[in-house]
Amino acid sequence: MFVDALVPGPTSPLRPSGPFIELVDALPVADGRLPPWNEWWPPEVMVELVPDDELRRRLTAELPRVSRSFYDEPVAVPDRWFERPNAYLQLSPAYDDDHDRAAAWGWPTRRLDGRHLDLCVHPGRVAEQVSDLLGDVR
Repeated sequence: MFVDALVPGPTSPLRPSGPFIELVDALPVADGRLPPWNEWWPPEVMVELVPDDELRRRLTAELPRVSRSFYDEPVAVPDRWFERPNAYLQLSPAYDDDHDRAAAWGWPTRRLDGRHLDLCVHPGRVAEQVSDLLGDVR
């Protein structure tokens, strides 16, 4: 089950895109680690994604600082992995291509008109969609 996530292509290995690496390389690195994900964007982005102050505070308090080298290692994917039972739930427009790739492979898919962190902001709504989609996986 993929939820507003990158869907690897059909062949291995998976590598971050060039524009993503450019973004990561523009971030400040301290002790070999990137800032927490919420600091990759202007503060108003997190306010838009998570309007509730307390929830936003709790979420950002748990975000790790990953090593910059994390994005240098390719990730191997098994042959024909995409033919295994899967489903895709899209929450935000940023994942249009991934949704479309999943649909082209015949996976059950859904699109919600939402935002990337709706899994946390609207957990009941997202869980209902996940449950429904999993019922369609064969």
